[in-house]
Amino acid sequence: FDPTLPHPNALAELAFQRLCGNEASDQSIVVSGESGAGKTESSKIVVQYLTRRSKVGQASGSKNGMIDLAARIVALSPVLEAFGNASTHRNPNSSRFGRLVKMIFTSTGPASIKLIGGELETYLLEKSRVVRQNTGERNFHSMHMLLKDRSDIKLNYNSQSQFRCVPSADMCKTVTAAHGNKSIPEYKAVAQALLAVGVDNDTATAVWKALAAVVSLADVVIKESIDEASQEYAAEIDIHKDGPAYICAQLLALPTGAQGLVHSLTKRLVQTHDGEIQLRRTPHQVRTARDAACRWLYGAVFEALVRQCNTALIEGNDASNQGEKRNEQIFTPPKEVMTGTTRFIGILDIFGFEILDGENLLETLLINYANEALQQLFCDAVFAAELNLYEKEGILDDDDNLRNIDKPDSTPTIEFIVGSRRSPGVIKLLDAQCQIGGITESSGKAEATERRRSSSSAVQSSRDAAFLAKIHTNFAKHNSLAPTGPLDKRHMFHVRHYAGIVGYTVVGRDDSHDIDDGWVATNLDTIPDGVPALINTSNISFIASLGAMAEMSDTPGGSMTPTSHTPPNNGNNTPVSSGGDRTPPRPKSMANKTNTVCSRFAASMTRLASTLKNTDCAFIRCIKPT
Repeated sequence: FDPTLPHPNALAELAFQRLCGNEASDQSIVVSGESGAGKTESSKIVVQYLTRRSKVGQASGSKNGMIDLAARIVALSPVLEAFGNASTHRNPNSSRFGRLVKMIFTSTGPASIKLIGGELETYLLEKSRVVRQNTGERNFHSMHMLLKDRSDIKLNYNSQSQFRCVPSADMCKTVTAAHGNKSIPEYKAVAQALLAVGVDNDTATAVWKALAAVVSLADVVIKESIDEASQEYAAEIDIHKDGPAYICAQLLALPTGAQGLVHSLTKRLVQTHDGEIQLRRTPHQVRTARDAACRWLYGAVFEALVRQCNTALIEGNDASNQGEKRNEQIFTPPKEVMTGTTRFIGILDIFGFEILDGENLLETLLINYANEALQQLFCDAVFAAELNLYEKEGILDDDDNLRNIDKPDSTPTIEFIVGSRRSPGVIKLLDAQCQIGGITESSGKAEATERRRSSSSAVQSSRDAAFLAKIHTNFAKHNSLAPTGPLDKRHMFHVRHYAGIVGYTVVGRDDSHDIDDGWVATNLDTIPDGVPALINTSNISFIASLGAMAEMSDTPGGSMTPTSHTPPNNGNNTPVSSGGDRTPPRPKSMANKTNTVCSRFAASMTRLASTLKNTDCAFIRCIKPT
């Protein structure tokens, strides 16, 4: 360890030297801290240092390949930041997801290693931001880049350039005044980075068209009318030329046009004993389906880019080739990866602990749970390292009380959130509520009312209220459940975290919201029936592949994180960078998918913790100055 180097560089060098040892184990560097403390920048410093360090002493014959691979690894940051980061009140370039970058090495001789590739895993993209942001905050950077820098993609239906899901500059002036545009990635750098990871120009255009489709879909207006036969509210969507629905269908290159898009939003299939029947969604359900489709489509684009990045990180996959040569490429990991003779240095950049000025919702709870688990890992590692040092220096006896010292313990809070063998946690209670739907006598009446009143969110509120009541009942004596006032108990609960007490809002204080984004709905992350199949018919190969992946996936939200490094394809063993016609694969059934956002995230955190525990772990703690 060289104390004269900047801390991130010094830890990166230490990890590199450790990996050069004959019996070295895998290394990891965990970058943590509150939102806006500098985690993303520190992670980039570590990655850039290791890519430069790995080129030292390499054979001249591998120089060009090493430079190309290093460029691809460095290109990850602009791509991921553009599509996964956003400007918030605390941070102009806040990561709205977690990522683990594994830099894979193989031994080339005594005390010598060679960088041969990488692997990227991502966790919990904040998809709710696509259609809803806290007041004054921005959407993902890519959405603003689309409107500012891709003028060739027209959204003619809005002459005022005001869009529902992309706040205008005036709406974000508080954030802009506080942070300016510093640290926000530029479009030119993002375009170059996309090319570096193998996204050719045609596919990049398809990516931006998919984002434009999200913007136009969010602007689709759902009107209400009374059906004369049933005397119930019915949803109507205008499909006139140059309207949002028409533009969205054009951007997605749907053969059925706006009619097919409207049909997928306004109709749903219900399974009965006699087979499937088609029912009409209420206006409120159509609004819910519209916003769910927006969230899914953006998330699918993000995950496709992550998979493409993973393909580019394997040495030997020439990311610079485009066109027909690229289409014929078969994904082949290096032989060292196949034989298991590699080791890695993992750099973990996880979302920072958050206490939002507005409402703290489900995604904030999951973010803070991840930080709670990493805090426990940090404490265990630091105390174990200190005790080992004391033993080596001979200042620790077997009977020394230092072995039994009380150290910070986040286990009760972690078990409160995810559960233990003895009792379920908040997440398991929410999963159970999702399975039963929270249908009580009152919610049954609410559901009947909702069929008549399109703007009501009574069904959502009743399910969330039932879940909240179980938290206060089941954990009334749990130390991690902080006190909540009698009036607030109908809306929220409080958790004692290592960084302080956080209040989480489960039930809103008014019924003004027309978006079904409660805890149960967010956890289910349901794709509207028929939307993936519709997208799968697109005449644009990349966009069609998004629908194909969702239909073939075993999870309700399509391919879920952590993302493997299997390359994206459209079901024909053809990478998504192809631009021509395609033959759609036969999809798997979408029925009986019960995986939830919480269960998948908890499982991914368990795997991450196992990965980190099996490595020599170092820590970079970022502190935000006051």
